[in-house]
Amino acid sequence: MKKILALVLVSALVFVSCEGDQGPPGQDGLDGLNGHIFEAGPVDLSYDPATNLYSAIINFADETDFEILDTDAVLVYRLQGSVEFNDGTTADSWALLPLTYTPDEGTFYYTFEHNYIDTEIFIDGNFDLSGLASEYTQDQIFRIVIIPNPDAQGLNVSNFDEVLKALNPEQIKQIEIKN
Repeated sequence: MKKILALVLVSALVFVSCEGDQGPPGQDGLDGLNGHIFEAGPVDLSYDPATNLYSAIINFADETDFEILDTDAVLVYRLQGSVEFNDGTTADSWALLPLTYTPDEGTFYYTFEHNYIDTEIFIDGNFDLSGLASEYTQDQIFRIVIIPNPDAQGLNVSNFDEVLKALNPEQIKQIEIKN
């Protein structure tokens, strides 16, 4: 019995110390980064009477030092305000775009389009937006989240805290948009 146990141990050591062929290289990474988050604001959205839209463009190259790829997911969150908890502490409240509001005049919503160069944030609606209150158009704060496509799989992007936890950024870069 002792000989069998010794043989098993020697065999295990031989197999552990063996090296095989190195496999094929993996996909290129992003220098260990899982994604990027930056804060843009205050942003003033400009009204265009010809299209009845408010909009603002945020150019990634002006505000970031990393390359955005065409396959990356871009998410935009709008700061809704602060929430006070029972213990007296407060936290910012963020909402994922598109975001819909229904005042008495009709319906309007924040939405965005993006490519690998920039993102354009819009306010669109089904009524004349020229009289929209400045609380919706001026001094807006947005968080832009860029997630490499593989990391976007299975992530609940409607929950900013979950996105933040998944990306685990060291800090969120704040930028000022000059219109």
